[in-house]
This record gives sequence, C-alpha cells and structure tokens, in this order.
Amino acid sequence: MSFRLDPVWLPQRHAAMGRDRAPEAPSKPKLTNSHPVERLSNKMRSDAQTPQGPTGTQILAAIETPSANIQAKINSTAIDANLLRTDLCKVSERPRATEQQVDQMQEELTSHRAARTTLMAQGQKLEARAEDAEDHSRRCNLRFVGFPERAKGSTPELFVERWVRGNIPETTLPWCSL
Repeated sequence: MSFRLDPVWLPQRHAAMGRDRAPEAPSKPKLTNSHPVERLSNKMRSDAQTPQGPTGTQILAAIETPSANIQAKINSTAIDANLLRTDLCKVSERPRATEQQVDQMQEELTSHRAARTTLMAQGQKLEARAEDAEDHSRRCNLRFVGFPERAKGSTPELFVERWVRGNIPETTLPWCSL
C-alpha cells in the first residue's frame, strides 16, 4: 500500500513547520480520490478554513463527536451490564432459596416421621386397651339363653324387671317396688 500526499499541501505544511525548503512535488500526475488516505486529505483540505490545514478547534470537534457517541454507547452498555448483574443476582438467589426450602422440608419431614412413630405407638396401646375393655365387658355381660328371639323387648332393663317379677315373689326382692 502506498501513500500519496497532495503536492500542494506538503509545501504549505513544511513552511508552517519552519522548514526552509519543501520537498519537491512528484512528477506524476495527481489521481483524485484514488485512495482512502487521499480522500481523507482532500476532505480535510476542503474543510479547512485556512491554507495551513485544519485548526485545533476543528480537530477537537472532530475527535469529540465520535468520542461522545462512544461515551453514549459505553453508558448504554454499562446500564445493560447493571441490569444483567441484577438479573444474575436474582437467578443465583433462587437456588439458595430452593435449597433452604428443601432443608426446611427435610427437617419437617424428620419431625413428622417422629410424630407418626409416636402416634402409631399410642394407637397400638389404645387398640390394646380397647380390646381388653371389650373382653372385660363381654365377661361381665349376662347371656340370656333359652328365651324366644323377640322376648327381650325394647330395653334389657324392662325385660329383666318383668321376668324377675313374674318368676320371683315380691317379698324376697326389696328393690322391686312396682
């Protein structure tokens, strides 16, 4: 890649830099807009107010415009990065919360298992006591054998009172007042 500079601009630049002699202009004919560097130098020359080239203010303005655009993009990227950071924090908090919930559930499960074991033992004790009470109740019951099926009546107490009055004299039973 070869760079060619405008032969008119070089002597002016050398004169502005305090050199006595400017380099000689090339003998080849000038090609307009044949290379990007030449286009840039032509643009700078056309934009320049003075024959010496662009001023410092123009150079600073040319630098500040892209710099402002870059700064705006950096700010936008920083905002996006902060949003991603907060989202990442939220996402990383979820597994921690889930782990805490799992630990809590395991503790509750352990306590529920212990309570279940205790309740089952109590239930077995109560079943044994109920069975014993039923057996005791059966042993204390009177069984009427040889009576007709419906002779007992509506309540056993009335049946027994009638039967006792009919079969045993009243004089021997002081508690029968009927």
